[in-house]
Amino acid sequence: MADISALISKLGSLGVGDSSSVEHAAVENNEQWAAALAQTSGLPASYTLTKTLVFKPKQPKSEPIAPVVVVIKETTTASSKAIGAELKLKDLRLANEDVLKDIFKTARGSVSPFALGQVPRADIANVRVVIDKALLAADAGKIAFHPLSSAHTVFIDGAALQRYISSIDGLQHVVEMDFAAVAAAAPAAAPKPAAKKASAPAPKAEEP
Repeated sequence: MADISALISKLGSLGVGDSSSVEHAAVENNEQWAAALAQTSGLPASYTLTKTLVFKPKQPKSEPIAPVVVVIKETTTASSKAIGAELKLKDLRLANEDVLKDIFKTARGSVSPFALGQVPRADIANVRVVIDKALLAADAGKIAFHPLSSAHTVFIDGAALQRYISSIDGLQHVVEMDFAAVAAAAPAAAPKPAAKKASAPAPKAEEP
């Protein structure tokens, strides 16, 4: 709770108007999150749920881990191939629990952009952040995030998200990506060829 209180206080210091959090049952995924919020009072009239994914690129073992934090709308598909092409990184895979624990001091289910504030100084320069442009649009409204705990939700707007990320000392790599455009440009999957019907055996010639 102390960490959450400190985060709320920091959001206030960044000029975020309404940055109070609501408490609800702990959740493990977005379906449970939506259900928990549906039973919680004091919410904005409308809001957008989000996903924060952490990827790990393929790297030589001698190099420090360079995790990629992707912040997107709940309904957005994160193409690891497109993200890798944008950042010039190869073979992005979802990071394991050790990366979440050791670098971001968090656990699956509680991951959010606010975990960036917990990354050690020695590691923060290696972190890359990709933000869905749809979250930063003027008409995006309130955005829901877990403030370091899956049992709490905080609602902020895109400008506040940008101010928070800009406040992370040592964070050097932040990219805004149009995931809707990426999805629209993706080639449609080729239809599967129709299965060929087995040809009937030719009739035997009648013997004279």
